Amino acid sequence: MGDLRHFKKPIFGVVVIFMAGILVGRYLPFSICPSLIFYFFLIGTLGFAILGYLKSKDKMVIFFIFTGIFLAGILHFLICYFPSRKDIVKYAPSRKPVVIVGRIINSPRLREGKKKRVSFIIKPLWLEIESGENGGNFRSCLTKQNRKKVDGKVWVTSFFPYRYYKYGDIVRIKGKLSIPRGAQGKNRFNWQRYLSYQGIWTEITTGRVEILERNKGNPILHLIFSTGKWMEDEIDKLLPYPYSSILKGIMLGDKEDLPSRVLDNFRTTGTAHVLVVSGLHVGLLLFILVTLFRFLRFPRKISFCLSLPVIFYYALMTGLRPPIIRASLMATVGIICYLLDREVPLPVILFLAAFVVLILDPLSLFSVSFQLSFLAVGGIISSLLIFRKNLSFCLDG
Repeated sequence: MGDLRHFKKPIFGVVVIFMAGILVGRYLPFSICPSLIFYFFLIGTLGFAILGYLKSKDKMVIFFIFTGIFLAGILHFLICYFPSRKDIVKYAPSRKPVVIVGRIINSPRLREGKKKRVSFIIKPLWLEIESGENGGNFRSCLTKQNRKKVDGKVWVTSFFPYRYYKYGDIVRIKGKLSIPRGAQGKNRFNWQRYLSYQGIWTEITTGRVEILERNKGNPILHLIFSTGKWMEDEIDKLLPYPYSSILKGIMLGDKEDLPSRVLDNFRTTGTAHVLVVSGLHVGLLLFILVTLFRFLRFPRKISFCLSLPVIFYYALMTGLRPPIIRASLMATVGIICYLLDREVPLPVILFLAAFVVLILDPLSLFSVSFQLSFLAVGGIISSLLIFRKNLSFCLDG
């Protein structure tokens, strides 16, 4: 346990090769259509791996298995990253206003600034392009339009934030579709890349948002987002601004309401990381829950089992950020091993968590939070193992 031999486990090679495939897929000079070639290569590679296994040629089996994992990484990225043929991006930028009907798929955020605005993401159900008649009549123009079924996601910014939008609402939006802007200079934030890694290729800025139906999303997600909104409202009631915003940042990772001067102060003092929901939050929550259940006389193993659903509930409520997913998965594997009286090395748990995150969302690999989270924890685990090995060597000597 006290050395780095666990980094030589097969899971290490699988994750590294899969990451390499995702990276290669990111910089290939074509999109999803030619990915069928990789699909057939993948099938062929697995076929050769099976053939090698039947003929007991171990080295050939290993080679084709890792080649298959590499091709799977490329294919997985191409499928998840590039928009489909029905994606609404093919109608952007639009010269005339369009009408989009879609469902809100995240928790809308109110943003402060020169003008108050609310932003959210919708999954469009259909789109209608104006015929140029009926002026600006929002409803009457619908009879003169050609309805088109579309797919994808749209980032919506509405300068009419006084309406209460929430997850699962079916809304009708009128405005001009646009392509997000890229970086406006060297070392500047690339808004287009940021959205594309979330599968969003178009945005619309408007003041014309009409709610058609309520609560049409997943009921579980609706409950989770409602809990988060309730917590934010309660914090606003208990604490004055900006202290309420600081607490929301610490507990929920919501920094939207923080004044720029307060955020700059946190950055200057090197404490801005406390405003980011991370694995530390999961660890503290798990500790509090287990302590509470033990205080209520629950057995230790039952206490851990009861804590897991709350951990995943919190992970969903805070937006499934990579550090939270990593910590939640590591906690889950650790608890399962504890319940089964099995000991699994920390490096194996870490790489298994990374593999699951990349399977769920290969674009996480390009997220700074994913990179810093796993590199930091990997560095801590490596240092711990080296320190333990050297310490045991000194004690034995």
